[in-house]
Formats: sequence, C-alpha cells, structure tokens
Amino acid sequence: MARISLEEENAFLRKRLDVFERRLHQLEERLSEEHTVVLREISREQARKEIEEMFLQGETLYYADIARKLRLDLEVVVEICRELMQKGQIEGSDHTV
Repeated sequence: MARISLEEENAFLRKRLDVFERRLHQLEERLSEEHTVVLREISREQARKEIEEMFLQGETLYYADIARKLRLDLEVVVEICRELMQKGQIEGSDHTV
C-alpha cells in the first residue's frame, strides 16, 4: 500500500480547498444577482389571458420565465399552461411550454 507524505496530502487538500472557494464565490455572485419578486394578485382568467399573449410571440417559454415575467405564482402558471396544453392551444414538454 502506497503511503503519501504530509506534504503531498497538504497539497491535495489545498487544491480541494481552492475548488471549494471558487465554487462558493460563484454561488455568492449568483445570489447577489437574485431579486425579490412581488407577485401580483390577479384573477385566474386575467392570468390565462396574459399567458396566452406571451405564446403569441412564438418563442420557447419556460414555466419559471413566465412566472417571473408576469409576476405570477409558479404553481398557477403550471396549472394554466397544462390546461392550455390539454385543450391543444399550446404545445410543450416537461420543462418548456
């Protein structure tokens, strides 16, 4: 069984620490980019209309993007999009609509 010296172990641990520090820095930068979103309280019908209007633009939409742009609860957005998909008004996948 090969034995490593304390110097080798120390060098290995320093490299691992550097990796963790870089990752922590990246996470801190992402967190500083996060914003608080104040959700709007609108009727379900109004939310449906606004979501339908977004689809008229013809771009790929993600549930989270719709919720953020319209400042709506994500669960409501998913429910409405699923209803629209069931009615054949929009097409989507598991993550995109």
